[in-house]
Amino acid sequence: MPWPSSHRGRRAPASVVGLLVVLTACTPGAAAPIAAPSSAVPPATTTTAPDPAAPVTDLPGWTLQLHEDFTTDAALGDFDSVYPGWAAYDGYRDTSRVNGRPLESQGRYASDTTTTVHDGTADMEVHTEGVTPQVMALTPGPAQVGQLYGRYSIRVRSDRAADFKFAFLLWPVSEQWAQGELDFPEATLGDDVYGYAHDVTGDPSRNAWSVRTGSDMSSWHTATIEWEPGRVTYVLDDLSWTTTDPAAVPTHPMRPVVQVETQVTAQPPDPAVRAHVLVDWIAVWSRD
Repeated sequence: MPWPSSHRGRRAPASVVGLLVVLTACTPGAAAPIAAPSSAVPPATTTTAPDPAAPVTDLPGWTLQLHEDFTTDAALGDFDSVYPGWAAYDGYRDTSRVNGRPLESQGRYASDTTTTVHDGTADMEVHTEGVTPQVMALTPGPAQVGQLYGRYSIRVRSDRAADFKFAFLLWPVSEQWAQGELDFPEATLGDDVYGYAHDVTGDPSRNAWSVRTGSDMSSWHTATIEWEPGRVTYVLDDLSWTTTDPAAVPTHPMRPVVQVETQVTAQPPDPAVRAHVLVDWIAVWSRD
C-alpha cells in the first residue's frame, strides 16, 4: 500500500506571498524506499535531544532570520491582527482534491474560526461549520520572501483526527512545482510522521526520497529541515535522515508553510470531529 503522499502547487492570489499546495494521492511505485536514520553523514548542525525553548541565536553555519515562540496571546478572531502576515491564506479553500477536482466539502483556511494563541502556543482547532471544514495555514511572516537553502525548525504536536493532515513544507518561490517540494514533518493528525522530497528532475508527483520516522504526532516533537547545496537532512528530535540524491535536492529559492487541512478523500470530515494542532515555536535560519 502506498504511503501518504504530499502536495502539488497551484497559483495563490496575487495578494498572497505564500503558496497554496494541492494534495495528490501517491500511486504505487511512486514513493522511494524508506530511508534509515543517517549515521555516516550526520547533519551539519543539530541537537541531540528535542529542545522546548524557541531558538534565539545563530548556529554554526546558519544565521537566524526568524523565531516566533507565540508569547503574545490572541483570542479567537484576533490572530491575524496580533500576528500580521501569519494567516495570508484566510478565506481561501484548502488544497485537497479527488481526481484533481475540488470537493464541495473542501476546507476553508480560516484563522478567525480556528486559531488562538495561549500558554505560549499557537492552537489551531480544525472542525466543521455547516458543511465547510475550518482549517488553517500558518505563513511565517518574514520567511515568506523565501531564500535559497536554509534551516527550518518547528515544535509541534496534534490530537488524533484521521480526516485532517499536517505538513511543514518548503515550496518554490516561483510557484513552479517542478522546482521541488520538501515536506517534514507530514502526518495524518496524531498519526505516524513521514518526510518527503519531491523529484526536481522532471516529475514532481514522484517522491524522490521518503522517510518514515517511527514516531507520531500525538507527542511533542522538534522537527528540522536542513537544506544545503547537494543535500537535504530531516531531523526529528535525536534522529536524522540525509539524502544527497540530486533528484531530491531543490536548487531554487523556497518559502515555508505550516499547513493543516482536510485529507484527500471523497468523504468529508466527520462534522463531530474537533482536533487541535499546537505549535510551540517556529524558527528559520539562512545558510552562511
